[in-house]
Parts: sequence; C-alpha cells; structure tokens
Amino acid sequence: MTALELFMDEPVRVVQQMKICNKCREMLPATPDYFHRRSVSGDGLRTVCKECCNKWTKAYSQNGGYEKQHKINHEKSPHRTALKCLRARVKGYGKRKWLLGDARTPEAEAYIEYLKTITHCPDCAKELVWFSEGKNNLDSASFDRMDSDGDYTKKNVRIVCRHCNQRKNDSPTDEWVGQLEVRIKKGIIEEVDPMLTEFLICE
Repeated sequence: MTALELFMDEPVRVVQQMKICNKCREMLPATPDYFHRRSVSGDGLRTVCKECCNKWTKAYSQNGGYEKQHKINHEKSPHRTALKCLRARVKGYGKRKWLLGDARTPEAEAYIEYLKTITHCPDCAKELVWFSEGKNNLDSASFDRMDSDGDYTKKNVRIVCRHCNQRKNDSPTDEWVGQLEVRIKKGIIEEVDPMLTEFLICE
C-alpha cells in the first residue's frame, strides 16, 4: 500500500474552533449557530453569544428601553425622528418611492432644516406638535401627499396636522381645497396653502 493510500484511509479530523462569550464567559463553538454575524469582526461573529443577546434584548424591552430611547432621540431632534420614521414606513411598504433623501445625506439634512421652519398646520392654523408621547395626538405633524397615488417627493409632500390629514384622507385635491375655502369664510385660515394651489395649476 502506498503512502497516498494510507493517507486516504486515515479519518479526517475537523478541529472545532471555540469562542468565549464576553458576557457569560462560556466557551462555545465559533459558528453562527451560537453567535450573531458581524462582518467587521476578525472572525465575522459578535463577541456576545446569541443567548446572552436575547436575554438582554428581552430585559431591555420589558423595562421600556426602546420607548425611553425613542423619547430621548425624539425630544433631541423631533424633525429628524419624524422623517426617519416616515422613511422606514415608506421603504417597508415598498409601494411608493422615497425621494426625500436617505439618512444623513445632504438632501435629507436640507429637508430636516426645512421641516424646522414649519410651526403651524396650513389647513387649520393650529400649532404643530413635533414631539408627543401619545401616538394619537391629532395636533402632531404629519406628511400629506397631495397626489395620494404619487411618491414622496418635495413637490408632492406637505406638512399638516394629523387631524387634517385624516379628514383629507384620499380626497381629490380640488375637493379638499373646496373645504378649505369654507374655512377661509369662517375665518379659520387666511388662505389656501400655496402648495395646493400650485399643485392644482400644474395638474
């Protein structure tokens, strides 16, 4: 029997690489079954095992960690948070194109600065609330698409309160403008939002 034949008959021994979890200090197989992937790590895995990650996530959630962090971020920069939440929803649904800028891009930063200039709803003159702990605050700022079938673009999106947005719903723009003209006669608002007027002219 040749040396090659002897080598082929030898069983192949696979050495299992091990890794110590930085949290529980338990030594576990260094595989995606035990550690979440992390591309920037040397071994492509996180330093904390999956079980410890899951325990931390569960405890954090039960203690209101996500809500607390959301509140801190929203209070610090409510306009950025509002745009971020809308962007996530739109991209999650995948039905409409998002053309207001991706996170931290110059386009998005410029749009956030624009949002800071909007303090009142153009359809009812109420002061807009950019941060609210309650999810159903009707004075909260919301994004209204003038063309309900259109995408999220600067020319198609305007900022109104949640109450007006809900009342408008998917009504044609000309019908909604008719209701706003009634509000003008009642002295609620002084004029129809110029964005709506321009939209109707360009239709």
